[in-house]
Amino acid sequence: MLPGRVDSHCHIEQPEANGSVHEESFVTASTSAFAGGTTSVVCFTQQFKGGVLDMHHAYRGRAATGILGVALHQIISDPPIRC
Repeated sequence: MLPGRVDSHCHIEQPEANGSVHEESFVTASTSAFAGGTTSVVCFTQQFKGGVLDMHHAYRGRAATGILGVALHQIISDPPIRC
């Protein structure tokens, strides 16, 4: 038996800086993905002003509501500067 496909560019339930969230939920996305043979996704997590891992951890919680394997691609927009 072969594993399912991986969708490597997803914006499922992705929060935006203006406070909006992409409409597709992990529940609906996983249902439709499984129907088409996709079992894993790579989603983008944005970093807003502040901590690098804050959004990553929050997004991990959202992803846990679905039934897909999820990998996260962190977008770094406000890197911590160390001297």
